[in-house]
Amino acid sequence: MKLILLFGALIFLLASFLLTNSDIYFEGGTIKNQIGEHYGLNEIYVHYYSGFFNFLICTTSALIIVIAERRAEIGGWNYVASGIFFNGLVGFGEVAEHFFKPFLHDFFHYFHIYSGFFSLLLLYLGVKLILSSIVGNNISERKSIIAASLILLLFLSLLTSVKTTEKWDPRFEIPVMSILLIPTILLTILLVYDAYKIFQESGFVMVTLTSFAVFAMLLQLVIILGRISDIMGNAYFYTITHSIQDLLHVASATNALIFAVTLNMTFKKIKSVEEIIL
Repeated sequence: MKLILLFGALIFLLASFLLTNSDIYFEGGTIKNQIGEHYGLNEIYVHYYSGFFNFLICTTSALIIVIAERRAEIGGWNYVASGIFFNGLVGFGEVAEHFFKPFLHDFFHYFHIYSGFFSLLLLYLGVKLILSSIVGNNISERKSIIAASLILLLFLSLLTSVKTTEKWDPRFEIPVMSILLIPTILLTILLVYDAYKIFQESGFVMVTLTSFAVFAMLLQLVIILGRISDIMGNAYFYTITHSIQDLLHVASATNALIFAVTLNMTFKKIKSVEEIIL
């Protein structure tokens, strides 16, 4: 695990150099020639770093959970790991859309919008399966669901990029994002409820996972508000939502890492479902 964290830190340092243009310069009190400059936002590099941080840390956390899961006979953790990874894809898409034009720009734009829904869906399935294992209803994981989610995510992103008549078509984007937000919020509520039931049944606390889910849901909400602000031409709220997104990228990723490391330490001590029940 230490090697994974060290490798992740090296990748983040390398990305810091790649995402920063050495040719930037001051002119009239403003930094010019920024990479992927977006509406002249001063915090655009923070946006890049926070999005990439989310992707890197969530990917690392997912790997730690997958490795830890092999030590215990408890189903559902592959779903949880995948849900965390998909939240990292939100950060990856947010960064990537600024570096590709025009088709891949739109592809990654919709890619990061859809990723959040799949993240919460897989997280909920994982927690539901863990609860079933604890109460004695053993249900096997179907890794095909994870693969199908990734394929569907890529397909929807590709289809949307081709079918929309103009860049970021608001006639399509706002209704779809709003429709996706409703089940995303419901999945988060159900996940928190099932996590509480896990605590009642076994004493196994999942505070950091539930807080991760809440942050992931809020990230989707803020992304929608940011898109609405952009379409309405409200620069004030657009700047605010952009900055809040940066905070939520970091907050969700940090909670994911804390949960993964804690889970890894726990699974070094337990070997079966029976040992998790107090």
